[in-house]
Amino acid sequence: MKKTLTILTTLALFVSNLLYANPYLGFKLGYTWLPDKCYTGKVCVDNSSTATGLFGGYSFNDIVDFEMGYDFLGDAGLASTNVRVLTLAPKINYNLTDKIDLYGKFGVGYANYGPSSDSSFLGALGLEYIVMKNGSIRFEYQALTDINNNIVSTYTNTASIGFSYHFGTSEKLAQPSVKSQPEVKSQPEVESEAEEVIIAIAVTDYIENQRLGTVLFASGSAEINDTSALLYTIELLTQSPQYHINIIGHTDSIGTAQYNKFLSLQRARSVADKLIEEGVEPEQISVKGMGYTDPIASNDTKEGRAKNRRVDIILSDEK
Repeated sequence: MKKTLTILTTLALFVSNLLYANPYLGFKLGYTWLPDKCYTGKVCVDNSSTATGLFGGYSFNDIVDFEMGYDFLGDAGLASTNVRVLTLAPKINYNLTDKIDLYGKFGVGYANYGPSSDSSFLGALGLEYIVMKNGSIRFEYQALTDINNNIVSTYTNTASIGFSYHFGTSEKLAQPSVKSQPEVKSQPEVESEAEEVIIAIAVTDYIENQRLGTVLFASGSAEINDTSALLYTIELLTQSPQYHINIIGHTDSIGTAQYNKFLSLQRARSVADKLIEEGVEPEQISVKGMGYTDPIASNDTKEGRAKNRRVDIILSDEK
């Protein structure tokens, strides 16, 4: 009974992750070469050929993807026999910058080589670069350890460049909603005669609730379309240089975790750049991107997603 429960729980977790995973498809073009000598000791006449391939998978989070591929590796001079390989492997990603990931794949391949088929270990190392909201290019080295047709046994090396399209990021870029503007325009005007008193009271209040303001963004955009929500922050920080703020970017759930992490950081930087442009010192500002991990409304509705595409300006402790 316990074993059955464990299996069902594991299956439920897998299905749950799959439901929230983002699928992707891609293609690649490259160059395959074999070692100078095959494992049997026979010299390969021409040990290279053009390689092509298709791949697809699911992105579960920033770190783990699961990927399947079909590679056509050419013949590499092996008796005019083409090598075709079906691969299956987890893909582990390590974020180097906002746009670049280092990744590795370790799995299995099933190779068709002439009249025979054989299984093989697969290893790959690559760099993936985000070039657009839906797409990325990758540079990859892949090795298969054992290609055997009962006559020749060898291993393959493939270097390739590929492009992948990530689904789930297809929501049309929304124009900034006029109706949402009052939320960010409702900053109280400060009368010049009572300016110092009002600021002193406001600072005390904001230290308690920490939030100075929120800037909303259009889908897929890091452009600030309304700066009115920044006016109080600019006035406070330029007149009180002892204060420090955290600028935290957020997104809705449309798109991959990797893309949304990048976009949220870009939004935070846009706000920071605007504040610096208006006279706030860079030393007073810290920026952070949260991706879609901290929503304040449901991402199941258009209205909820609009509220989640935001940057929060949080007052931190004094220097």
